[in-house]
Amino acid sequence: MKTITNMKKTITILIGLFLLSLTSCMVSRTGNFNPTTTLNSANFKYVRMVEGESSASSVIGIGDNITDLIARAKLDMYQKYPLKENQTYANVAVDIANVKALVIFETVTVKITADIVEFTK
Repeated sequence: MKTITNMKKTITILIGLFLLSLTSCMVSRTGNFNPTTTLNSANFKYVRMVEGESSASSVIGIGDNITDLIARAKLDMYQKYPLKENQTYANVAVDIANVKALVIFETVTVKITADIVEFTK
C-alpha cells in the first residue's frame, strides 16, 4: 500500500513539473550593427534616424513565414522613408527578438534602424 501511495506522489510530482515547464516563457535577442566607414564630416549632413519592422507568429510551427523577416523589415523601412536625391542609409542595425511561450507559441520580431545621411559634395 505504501508503494502505491509513493508511486502516486511521484507521478503527481512529475506531472506537476511537466505542466510547470509548459508555462515558461523565453526571450532571446540578437543584433548586428554595420557602421558606414566611407563618411567623413566634410561630405555629408545627418538627416534623421529611421526604422522598419516585421514580425511573425506561429503555434507548434504552424503560422507566419519567418524566413524573410529581415527583408520585410528592410522593405518596410524603404517604404516609410524613401530616399531623396543624394541621400543614403548609413549605420544600419538589425535587432531580432524571439519570444517563446508555453513551448508551443513563438513570435519573432525584426527591427532595422538606420541613419539617413545626405551628401553635400
